[in-house]
Amino acid sequence: MNALDQPRQRIMTSRSFGQMTGAFTEVHNALRRHAQRSAEKLREQRSLARAVMVFLKTNRHRRDQPQYFPQALIALPSPSDDTRVILDAVRQGLSRFTAPLSVYEGGRDVARFSGR
Repeated sequence: MNALDQPRQRIMTSRSFGQMTGAFTEVHNALRRHAQRSAEKLREQRSLARAVMVFLKTNRHRRDQPQYFPQALIALPSPSDDTRVILDAVRQGLSRFTAPLSVYEGGRDVARFSGR
């Protein structure tokens, strides 16, 4: 097997919102969509995640605004490719962010894979 045939060790999804947003629902829904797609990718490559990292970013090009880059690493109870488990980890991670939301980009990173 060459490197191209091997399963990925990380699956990261990050998307810009296109504009600053402070709407918790908008951020949460975007992160949920990312998490659902990551779970699909895990199942496609027959891998399991051990942890989920959730992160948000302000617009780094807007130096006139406070910069905010919270992140939370959530260890899963056991390795999983279950969408519900990954969604719960995303919810836990987002709930740890206490500063007011005014973000430009959000994402999550499913990491620390193990094979089935």
